[in-house]
Amino acid sequence: LTAGGYESSAYPFGGYLENKKALQINIDSREKLYDTFIENLISNSATYSENTDIGLLTQQIKNAKSTGRVLAEFDLDRIANDESLDTLIYDGDRIIIPNITQQVFIQGKVSNPGSIRYINECASKNAAVNFYLAGALTDNMEGRSLSPIGSLKESGVLAITDCPLSTQNNEIFVKGVEYASMFDLPVIDLPRELSLSKNGSAHDSVVALSMGLGGYPRMAEEIFVQRSITVSKYLDAHIHLSSISSKGSVELINDAKNKGIKITADTTPHHLCLTDEKIRGYHTYFKTHPPLREEEDRESLVSALLDGTIDNICTGHEPHQDHLKKTEYDLAPAGVTSLDTCFSAIYTQLFGKVENLPYKLAEWLSYNPSKIIKSNNTNIQLGSSADFIVIDLNKEWIYSAPNSLSLSSNNPFDGCKLRSMIERTYVGGELVYKKP
Repeated sequence: LTAGGYESSAYPFGGYLENKKALQINIDSREKLYDTFIENLISNSATYSENTDIGLLTQQIKNAKSTGRVLAEFDLDRIANDESLDTLIYDGDRIIIPNITQQVFIQGKVSNPGSIRYINECASKNAAVNFYLAGALTDNMEGRSLSPIGSLKESGVLAITDCPLSTQNNEIFVKGVEYASMFDLPVIDLPRELSLSKNGSAHDSVVALSMGLGGYPRMAEEIFVQRSITVSKYLDAHIHLSSISSKGSVELINDAKNKGIKITADTTPHHLCLTDEKIRGYHTYFKTHPPLREEEDRESLVSALLDGTIDNICTGHEPHQDHLKKTEYDLAPAGVTSLDTCFSAIYTQLFGKVENLPYKLAEWLSYNPSKIIKSNNTNIQLGSSADFIVIDLNKEWIYSAPNSLSLSSNNPFDGCKLRSMIERTYVGGELVYKKP
């Protein structure tokens, strides 16, 4: 069992560690001791009691026995591209997400304060995880006029975006970024120049050409990446670029960061793990948004994640009903689910290739996203909420999308053998998910 990362001054999600050494935690395989350990951890980390001694808690943990489980000492504060709350993972009573304790929904068409309040009210009654909303940049996400960004800020949104769309009108986009920066809100953009990719359903490559599919070229993404960089530079405003997929975009972002421009970026598990070779056979569960690209793009994204050019990983979760996906490739909607496989897919892909991988995943999935949205909920310390997940890093399993908890099954990792399994999720000290 491995907890935290480095000392709190360097990595805020690792609050118990000293001398920058990872704390190895072992737990007896017996369920009773396992439950007792978790209960003790919750009681010590979720209260303000003056009698609580963090040193005693650390010693408790050090004295436990090994089973190879991992306590992920962080919240998964995701930036995701969600189409619908209707297709989230649902246990019959509440919305649950096995490997997430906190979620930022980039939810379409939330362009007025009344909608924000209504969704938050529903969430407080029906969601077992904490989640926050991003407001729309333009009214109804139509790109014609700006949303009341100031009122959305007062309603509690943490970011402004038209994701999964991208505002095509440059004047509207510039004004929106300027307006959002006045309220200290980042603008999140999924860069896509539509006139160059309107009929594109696959990466513009030999694969798409051989299959007779319309191309979605790298250029369509990179032009709008450069737009955001230029706007950020001249307005000194923070813009976050979501779901980056091309090598050229990585190069532009790296250059902008070296110049001190306020640009951050993310990519998705499927773009880190898969290429456009997967779409051969017209498998629509590999039709992503943006499309899967070539191996050189995938390798560039992994390298960019490791060197900090790309700041974090978003799920890129876009659920669709089965009858919409099970049709001709060019007619099927783009987008795949990812909430229930994000951690395991990335861990499987990078296992043995990256040092301190669990800590890196904490940085990419929790700490960096929390900085982008200016959230301070990534610590386990005295007085903080006990929000964490328990992971068995050694567990190998076959993911079955039809048998998952999600109401949608359009997951590109269906049938794949994955390494690492989420065993439990605790939110506010409450067990909200337990592996069946």
